[in-house]
Amino acid sequence: MTSTEIAATLGRGLQLVGLTAAVGGALAGAWSGGAARGTESDALAATGRRWRRSAPLLLLGALVLLFGAQVVAFRDPFEALAPQIQGLLTRTDWGRVFSAQVALALVMIVPACRRRVGLYGLLAAASCASLAFMGHSWGVAEGRVLTIGAEIVHAVAAAVWLGGLAVLVAAHRRVSGAGAPGFDGGRATAQFSRTALFAVPALLVTGAAASWTHGSGLGALLQPG
Repeated sequence: MTSTEIAATLGRGLQLVGLTAAVGGALAGAWSGGAARGTESDALAATGRRWRRSAPLLLLGALVLLFGAQVVAFRDPFEALAPQIQGLLTRTDWGRVFSAQVALALVMIVPACRRRVGLYGLLAAASCASLAFMGHSWGVAEGRVLTIGAEIVHAVAAAVWLGGLAVLVAAHRRVSGAGAPGFDGGRATAQFSRTALFAVPALLVTGAAASWTHGSGLGALLQPG
């Protein structure tokens, strides 16, 4: 594996962590909105605030790695670098989506600092949705709108399920590490369960649809290996 491939892999991994933190932080803020201080949801709210502030920085770091890897793969060593970077950002689908992702990560900093959880959640969902425009669905010739729509739902649902679960675990560890009474988390767990009731079926249905689309039908979906 080359250094460029390593940078791209690290960038994608860091981007996944950042999106998980962003969505998990937004969910934690929504779930703990009506809780009284001094309850177990207090730890959930504190964890959510920290995640919401950290996520944009993680996403920007990931985008730096991905941009560097893309420039190395895209550039012509016999041409000037600056025009090639400009062309990458303005004349390619990757560059336009990348620019949107950078803008979303920067804008997320404002509601993260001002505790605008609803706006932050919308921006986090948009960041997840942007992945659909860099994936396999963007190259589908027929039914592109439906395929991209399914991939957007899949990405957001995955982030909701994974982010919600991760933030609950982190809040539990925060309370346990402070030597406080055990983290009951009944209210937050019930809210996560209600959220997962919609996220998991959406994840499964859109995942099966993607396998059908990219695998050319039911036979490829059921074929092992």
